[in-house]
Parts: sequence; structure tokens; C-alpha cells
Amino acid sequence: MLKIGEGLFAGDKLIAGKEFDIKQLVDNITIANDFIDISDGSSVRRILIVNLSDSSETVLYRDEVQTKIPAQHIEWYSYDINNQSFAYYNEGNTDLRCLLQYVENEPIVVTSYVDTICSNGDSMFDVYDSTVPITANVVCIVMNA
Repeated sequence: MLKIGEGLFAGDKLIAGKEFDIKQLVDNITIANDFIDISDGSSVRRILIVNLSDSSETVLYRDEVQTKIPAQHIEWYSYDINNQSFAYYNEGNTDLRCLLQYVENEPIVVTSYVDTICSNGDSMFDVYDSTVPITANVVCIVMNA
């Protein structure tokens, strides 16, 4: 079980804290074949949102559905590449650092990393952003800037 406090813990073991290189955490995130090849269909992709920030003012949009992501929260979400637009926005007044990793399905390969600071109203990722491969699974790590 992962938990967030004065760092990121797996059980009682600290795996990411102030002395931890966040790039190492991103590099060690793996999306298993059986998780990508889900029974929801070949057009369904996953988004892992790791909100390590103190902000609960981030919102994931999948078409008309809005999901407010709580502070210090980790969860998988899904979207259909044929039927859904999706975006994740900072709607709070705190600048947030956002690290993105895009993972293609066939073959399973990391296609790109993006490291950005997002202010109020900025998208952390958006399906219409030309840097986002539309067929990708997305890992998004958010922290206070």
C-alpha cells in the first residue's frame, strides 16, 4: 500500500522524500502488460495521477465528467481514445510542478517525458496538446513547485 505523508511510503518504507530524486521515481514506474491490455477494449487507456501536492484544486476532465483530485492522492483513471477528450488542469492558486510520462501500448515503450510548472488555469496535460500522443497511457506526478 502506498501512502503519502512526509514523503511517499510503501508500507513503512520511505521510497520518495526530500532527499529523493523524483526522476528516479518516474523512471521506476512500470505499467504492466496485463494492466494495459484491459478487458474494457483496445481503445481504453489509463492515466495514473500521483498528486503529491498540498492542492486539492486539480481537476481531471474526461468529456463532460469532472473529477476533482484530492491532495496527496494516487489513483488510476481510464479514458477511451475513440470517444473521450481528456485534460488535467490546475484550478488552484498554487503553482504546481508536473512531471508527465507517456507510455505507448505496442510495443510498451516510454515515448516522452515532460517537466513543467503549471499555474492557475494551466493544463498539466490535454488531448489537444501537440506533445501528447493520443494513444498513450499517461503517468502524471504533481507536486508543489
